[in-house]
Amino acid sequence: MMYRLPVQDVMSYDTQLVDQFQREASTVMSEPWFTALSLDARMAFLVIGLGQEAGEAQEVYKKAIPFQKERDKEKIAEELGDTLWHIATIAAMESISLADIMRKSMQKFLKRYPHRFVEVS
Repeated sequence: MMYRLPVQDVMSYDTQLVDQFQREASTVMSEPWFTALSLDARMAFLVIGLGQEAGEAQEVYKKAIPFQKERDKEKIAEELGDTLWHIATIAAMESISLADIMRKSMQKFLKRYPHRFVEVS
């Protein structure tokens, strides 16, 4: 069964929660240990952390799939949340809105998979 999402629903989501998450996530940028680092060191910390957290999410699947075990959804959610925190903070360091990143990503999906979306009048 194929689901088709209305374009308006996809592009008009409320960004308030996304903006709040990014503000809260980026509060680490005011921590003394973080501000003591050079700009390059801060970005390295965040980008390396992003890779590590994504790797931890991969690990959940690596442990479950070969043994046909149920995936630990709590652990997946935790690791994806940590990954999202790093993405939001990197975006804040680059003065990029997380909501804008999401909007641009959806525009790319609309172009790439137009058959999945329908215009609603």
